[in-house]
Amino acid sequence: PDFSLDDMGEKKVTLKSLKGSVVIVDFWATWCGPCVMSLPGLDKLYQDKKGAGLKVFAINQEEDKNIVKEFIDKSKLTIPVLLDSKGEAGTAYQVAGIPPTVLIGKDGVVKKVIIGYDESGAMEKAVEAEFAAK
Repeated sequence: PDFSLDDMGEKKVTLKSLKGSVVIVDFWATWCGPCVMSLPGLDKLYQDKKGAGLKVFAINQEEDKNIVKEFIDKSKLTIPVLLDSKGEAGTAYQVAGIPPTVLIGKDGVVKKVIIGYDESGAMEKAVEAEFAAK
């Protein structure tokens, strides 16, 4: 599903404008242990693949912007963070528990969903496969 959310600088990011790119969206919150554990790995994947065109967005679920900013500064995340202040994107993606990490292909279709902390590196393999796809 499409979404339009503000980033930390209050600039709108709309998913449909990213069609043609490989996109990961990760739904998270600062109080969620598995989320906090998974973000550094996602950040590394973003750093490793952004030059190839990977887009990654950490979509914070319904937390105050100041709390989110403090967390980002403390953890030194480089992933663009979007604010889902009303939980509308989370609802559209049927997020029942966090963190789900969603890979969206160049065609705009969801290719893989991982619920929880991805210890196996499955998302990285899925990203590689999507980049290799025509």
